[in-house]
Amino acid sequence: MQATGFGFTMPVYTIVHLLTSRTAAGPRSPALSEAIRISDLNMVRVLPAAIFFGYIIPTILMVMPMPWNELHQWLGGLWQGFPVSVVLIQYLLASKRRRRDAEASLPHHPPASAHDSTGAREMSALLRVYSLSFAVSAISHWATIAVLVSRWLLPSWFPPHLCDCLPFSKVFMPPLFWVPGTMVSMAEGIHNFFQYDLYVGAVASFVWVTALNVNTFGPPRSWRWWLSAFEQIVAQSVVAGPGGALVSLLVPAARSCRCCGAATSWCLGDNDYSTVDRHLNFPLYAVQG
Repeated sequence: MQATGFGFTMPVYTIVHLLTSRTAAGPRSPALSEAIRISDLNMVRVLPAAIFFGYIIPTILMVMPMPWNELHQWLGGLWQGFPVSVVLIQYLLASKRRRRDAEASLPHHPPASAHDSTGAREMSALLRVYSLSFAVSAISHWATIAVLVSRWLLPSWFPPHLCDCLPFSKVFMPPLFWVPGTMVSMAEGIHNFFQYDLYVGAVASFVWVTALNVNTFGPPRSWRWWLSAFEQIVAQSVVAGPGGALVSLLVPAARSCRCCGAATSWCLGDNDYSTVDRHLNFPLYAVQG
């Protein structure tokens, strides 16, 4: 993704996943749902911490004002390696947790309760990851909105060149790519590229998550499902950004679904799309494997 961009990587990933993953190929049975298990639960449990230390902290350091340009450039270079740093930190934390779990499983320790099932532990770990993803997306989204609203309400707080760069139209609406024109500056050209990069990747993500649901439960019986899906995507994108909307569609609403047996799989009855119309519950197990 560092070399090709989100707008290229996400469509390729989603196409490959939908064509090659057995969990995304068609209607699922409870037996397959039960068979899908996370091979190393500790890797999932430590992922939020690995993302925090390997990605969020380098991102904050990169965007903070620095007294020396050289230091700012080094921090920018450090941020470029976040895919590697996140994985390395994840492996280190998971190894430490495995050692701790091995010590906790000694004979003098009481056995885990019946409620502490494998499925429940998997769901708990997955929900932490999804919660972090939703929080990061929502915070980033509203931080951007706050800056734009501040510029609109209190323009005297911003230098003139920033006031010219921060209207909603310039931030969110790129120029039409099929209309010929001259690039005003390198910075504006890069910004326009990132706008299209985000929109193309976001559309691919929403098509992917919708395809997962349709492949899992069969085609909807009503146009109301498609309208409801579109409304939810738009509403969640406004509230928490495209990333938050994607996460909210991946995580099923446990209180309004019936479980198929595995804690990471959810069913909606006999293709009960009236339930889907109201809740748009997408299966977690469809995105595993």
